[in-house]
Amino acid sequence: MFCFKSFSNRGSMTRHLRDQHLQPGATVTCDICGKVCKNRNCLITHRSVAHSGRRRPRAPPPQMQSWAAHDKSLMDMLYHQQQQLQQEVPTDQA
Repeated sequence: MFCFKSFSNRGSMTRHLRDQHLQPGATVTCDICGKVCKNRNCLITHRSVAHSGRRRPRAPPPQMQSWAAHDKSLMDMLYHQQQQLQQEVPTDQA
């Protein structure tokens, strides 16, 4: 049985049907590192992040995100302090 979810385009619907209804639980494996991903799109994202040499910027920790709405300058100060502390940690302990 299929769900009644609506989609903005045919490609999204086809991907949803394949991943959720026709092949639920099917996985794909990265041929570079062996990581198992839940579908082809997750594998593509994994490869672009893990094997492209580029790094995604890290988001601030959740407690800093909640403070952002109240005091951006405090958040900026804490974020920069955290970055400095991370740079001071020896690489064999990171």
